[in-house]
Amino acid sequence: MFSTYVGSMKKLKFLFFPTILALTLGLMISCSDKDESSSSGTSAPVSLYAASGTVQKGPFIQGSIITMWELDNNRVQTGRSFTGTIDDNTGSFNIKGVLSYKMVEITASGYYFNEVSGSISNAPVTLQALADMTDSSSVNVNMMTTLEKKRVEYLIDSGLTFAEAKTQTQTEIMKIFGIENFSVGNSETLDITKSGAGNGILLAISLILQTDMTEAELTELLSIINNDIRTDGTLEDTTAKATLLTGMSYVGTNVAPIRNNIESRYADLGMSVTIPRFGGFIDCFRSACVLLTN
Repeated sequence: MFSTYVGSMKKLKFLFFPTILALTLGLMISCSDKDESSSSGTSAPVSLYAASGTVQKGPFIQGSIITMWELDNNRVQTGRSFTGTIDDNTGSFNIKGVLSYKMVEITASGYYFNEVSGSISNAPVTLQALADMTDSSSVNVNMMTTLEKKRVEYLIDSGLTFAEAKTQTQTEIMKIFGIENFSVGNSETLDITKSGAGNGILLAISLILQTDMTEAELTELLSIINNDIRTDGTLEDTTAKATLLTGMSYVGTNVAPIRNNIESRYADLGMSVTIPRFGGFIDCFRSACVLLTN
């Protein structure tokens, strides 16, 4: 009888431990799934979004690559990214993706029409934009969105809202170019093919940065300005300042041919556009900014 009891206990032992082990593993996996869901933000509502707009330095050319990354509430990439290409030589794009968050980072890399030289660039450049998809799916990527990115991120980390950070940064950037007492509105809505002071300011800044520089020199200058203004919104690099002043002088003497370059480019693409008045924003350091006829 005793041996029978011992045998029964051994059988229960062999049945008991696997059961406990299975329950333990199940609890561990369940907790892990909950933690992962919480940290990755997968509990946020999931929706299909389509971001569309144009990429303009001058306009990017067809085939250029554009990527949209989803950002969580801390502006950390969630792992969701969606890649497309520029649809035509006006720089137009359309990207669809399933998003859990409304904040995105868009990066475009490619060749573009150089408004100053009147020809396609010899090398690609990269432009960026931070955008909130809550109210609009239209996002233009341009020199203003690129210049403001790091400063906007810094100001948000300092406690400002996205809208507040954008407004402050745009004011600071315009001041670098001597442009004050003007408002450009949302930088993702700016377009060099439409009238308006904000669009003229965008075009003027784009031209001053470009001048007769190579694409590598332009990329370096953008990086220097981005990093320099990040924490205080002011440009202190003396070489960069001198480069901008030189650019203002260079573009200021070529306003008419540059306008002709842009109008001819869009005419060749079969588009009738209204190039904004930008001449009065070219050299605001030496003279007051005005809305001239050029």
